[in-house]
Amino acid sequence: DGLDLARTCPGRPDGSVTERTAHALSVLIRQSDFYIDLHTGGTEFSVFPLSGYVLHRDPAILDTQRRMARAFNLPVFPPQVEYPRLDRPIFYPAGDQQTTASFTVSRPCVYRVDVVRTSETSQQVDQVRLLRNWTGTQAGSVVVSWDGRDNQGELVAPGVYTVRVEADAGQPARNAFATAWVEVVAQPVVRRIFLPMINR
Repeated sequence: DGLDLARTCPGRPDGSVTERTAHALSVLIRQSDFYIDLHTGGTEFSVFPLSGYVLHRDPAILDTQRRMARAFNLPVFPPQVEYPRLDRPIFYPAGDQQTTASFTVSRPCVYRVDVVRTSETSQQVDQVRLLRNWTGTQAGSVVVSWDGRDNQGELVAPGVYTVRVEADAGQPARNAFATAWVEVVAQPVVRRIFLPMINR
């Protein structure tokens, strides 16, 4: 019937052959204590062996999933870090504005957030402001603010900067990074609202 079994669950008991198969598998899954979904990289990819799990809201289910994943005795990857979301990607710190970066981490870890400036002509990265040094957190959301000042407390020059998040779970694996751009401007940001003309 041309359907993808992996995309058809939970299926239908009275559907096509793929839908009926998906339905039967879904019934077995609901009756099982543990469920392991095995995948390959197909013929186009060379995939490093890995095991993953869903970030379930129930702590007991999450703990069970973690123990199942660790049972494969594979190298532990760093925590996943979502790209920071800025409430003001363009802001005017000279006018007492600040920007707030929010991001999530997939599991308990320590993290660090700083603001850096990169060069267009070299690989040099200069730290402008350390917003938060290595700090422990549980899995979930983290919020950090920047007032547009450097480590010496001075307002930074207008330009584009990078908010950089680094997370480490204390495992023998590389740390996780996520970044977002933020622009500091020398003039207040004016938001114009255009309303449609209505002929009366």
